[in-house]
Amino acid sequence: MNPWLCRLLLVIVLTVFTSEARAEWVTCQGRQLAVDQPALTGFGSEVYFPSANTLVFRDAATREWGTCVPVGFGWTIDGFWSFHPPDAEAEKGVILLKMSAGGDFRYFEINSGRELYFGYTEDGKLDLQDNPGLVPGTPVPVLQDWVGGASLITQPEYHFITDQETWSAVWTRHQGKNISFPWIDFQMHNALAIFAGEQINSLGIKIKEIRDTGEAWEVYFYSVVTKPAGPNASVRPYGFFMIPQTKKKIILKESVQSLTGGPPQWRVVKEFLPAGT
Repeated sequence: MNPWLCRLLLVIVLTVFTSEARAEWVTCQGRQLAVDQPALTGFGSEVYFPSANTLVFRDAATREWGTCVPVGFGWTIDGFWSFHPPDAEAEKGVILLKMSAGGDFRYFEINSGRELYFGYTEDGKLDLQDNPGLVPGTPVPVLQDWVGGASLITQPEYHFITDQETWSAVWTRHQGKNISFPWIDFQMHNALAIFAGEQINSLGIKIKEIRDTGEAWEVYFYSVVTKPAGPNASVRPYGFFMIPQTKKKIILKESVQSLTGGPPQWRVVKEFLPAGT
């Protein structure tokens, strides 16, 4: 083997080994996560972001681990953000961790790790509200997704796909003929295809979460809106999602959140009845 190649491989192995040796392990909702360097430090807290989908808070003084919060993929940490409540007796602002995904934002209290939302008081002043909580049910994973903003489909459409023929037909309408598309084993999986039609400044469709409520799978999705550097761009956002196979009812719920950073709001846009009904 080329000696230079051997040296390169040795450097790579040593780098990986050193990184793993430095990492600490923390348990988050039954999962072991390796954490290395904090993504953000300040105000007596350290914030870690392992796998770019989970927040882990740590007390910088005591070195004790605090709350861990799975946030899903597509979110980035913007930094610390101070908000002064309208209460006249409040002397200090509340320090929040701010995250963004396109034009959407989320805020977490750094001391407790709890997610907070913006809302209005009875006299119309902007204030923080507690997280309304997770929707009921157990989480269902999205196994893989294909997301973008350039579909040939011009009107909103929603598809629950259970066979290769339908999968091929939807992809052909989406991107045209003679275009390769991903392969899915429909003996073990199903797929969802969501098309938003004509929109402005969207990077694509993302699923926030899927919850199994027992009788149905509820799918919560949103359009990832961004602020362009130049003029507004007309796009046709879409999302394809591979999910575990199910025979249950599928309920698609779209985000209609009216206040940036406000509590989640959802509307049902499509229901797929169980097979055989």
